[in-house]
Amino acid sequence: MKLFGAASALVMLLAAAGDARADGGPQMVWVTLGPTTTEFVMIEGRDAERLLSERRPPPVDANGASEKDMIAYCANGETQRQVAEKGLVSDVLGAIVGLILDKAADRVRAELAKYSSLSERTVRIDYYRGSPAAAGGSRLESRYTCLRFSRITVAAICSPEVVLELLAGFVIVYVRDAILLRPLRLYVSKAAARSVTGHYGVAISLHGDAVWRDANVGHESVVFDQTIASESIDLTSKPFLTYYGTEPMAGARVPIVPISVDTDRTRDFGRTDLTVTVAETGVQPATLTFLAQFLPTTTDPRTRVLLEAAAIASQPLSLPLP
Repeated sequence: MKLFGAASALVMLLAAAGDARADGGPQMVWVTLGPTTTEFVMIEGRDAERLLSERRPPPVDANGASEKDMIAYCANGETQRQVAEKGLVSDVLGAIVGLILDKAADRVRAELAKYSSLSERTVRIDYYRGSPAAAGGSRLESRYTCLRFSRITVAAICSPEVVLELLAGFVIVYVRDAILLRPLRLYVSKAAARSVTGHYGVAISLHGDAVWRDANVGHESVVFDQTIASESIDLTSKPFLTYYGTEPMAGARVPIVPISVDTDRTRDFGRTDLTVTVAETGVQPATLTFLAQFLPTTTDPRTRVLLEAAAIASQPLSLPLP
């Protein structure tokens, strides 16, 4: 009976994919979700209070202890400035909000893809703060303490609405041998994917690439590729909001950004490309889940984050703050 069921499912799969292209195997395409946009902001300690206060999701209590602790963590003891200086905005290299489809079985995958979504944004920054004192080879000082990734819906008749937002710490540790990456706050009010139960798995990762020089030899490498947070959430009745705390030992240690020899340290330095990827996966109908076992596999690197979100979609739910 099991063999008969698998054979029947395979027949249904082949029928569903009957008009898919057969020349050259699977091809990856992006299907844009709209109207949606993303925002990725690197936060300097001296700008933390202003940036984290200017746009808060509705459930966030500005006077709550958890919110104040988070702002203090991102401020990192630096004197706050009220207006940002010009020229400090990171370059946005690319932004993706879409679904991955494999045209080898696009009818089935198109239906499956409605239950998974991927939001991604890349920025280029100079991570270390330059100064005349730094030119003498003193210890490294990071410009940034935190990052904020937001997914925003933009409707024609409504003002933009933040429907997903992650605040994470991203600061070099005291001994300057690693960067401490840690989630601080996660808010989700609307998912970009479908779910038959209203339950979702959400996984968020940070990827860093760098190019540097050692004498006359150039290097290019992935510096880190780390999951920041993964949650099983329920959006059937209210938005999801949770704080992760600011305990000193919490978080993941990732490598520092490499720098070239003879780098001019009087100016900001340590160029790196940072990419935040957010995968959202809803609970799929049982029939689709069964058919998915017979679909061709994909080697797209973003699949890791999607699979991590899918793995936690059916786990016990995380409890949001009351």
